[in-house]
Amino acid sequence: MESIITKPTEYCDICGKRKATDTHHAIEGSNRMASDRHGLTLHICRECHTELHHSAVSESLSQMIGQLAFEKHEIEEGRDANSARNYFRNAFGRSYI
Repeated sequence: MESIITKPTEYCDICGKRKATDTHHAIEGSNRMASDRHGLTLHICRECHTELHHSAVSESLSQMIGQLAFEKHEIEEGRDANSARNYFRNAFGRSYI
């Protein structure tokens, strides 16, 4: 699925300077496939991807951004806010907010 977090471009979603060569899953680990299925991906350069995975703060922010994008998308599709949050919890096993 296409990313629901950002619009596709050829440049890194984080720095905007280098070509996007990597796909970062906003929710990693065992939820990587769910991130793909729900469009929770960023298209970023190798340098930003490496930096992101070496920072606990960046990883936490990535998870929160992913959850917010997911919930916003579900609300736009007609769910209420509580249902969107519960749907996220069911899909990913927890809340990051």
